[in-house]
Amino acid sequence: MTPHDAAERIARIARHMAEVLPPSDRWLPAALLRRVRDPETDLDRLLGLRGNGGRGRFLGSPIPERDRRLRELVALVDGSATNKAEHILDRLRQDDPELLAIDRLARIPRSRRQLLRILA
Repeated sequence: MTPHDAAERIARIARHMAEVLPPSDRWLPAALLRRVRDPETDLDRLLGLRGNGGRGRFLGSPIPERDRRLRELVALVDGSATNKAEHILDRLRQDDPELLAIDRLARIPRSRRQLLRILA
């Protein structure tokens, strides 16, 4: 099968998918059709597997897991988000093993401002 034949076949299947799928799921055949029409288009981005920017927006990135674990860790800490960020920073300075494990997964920001963004 040539690339041209494959593109025609994908387009035909995508059009058929668009006819049978509910409107909420038609983004998938639309992404395939767009990719077939424009080979320079990033299929991962069209499928939502990669965002428009930022390291954490890639499929398989450890950053969302790091952020989830940090939010879990401070869920029981009383006070404002600022207090929670300071709690994390204090524990990092004390080489807390739990935070060091999270830091190995994906580096924990040392800036209070960046931590506030994660904890918000």
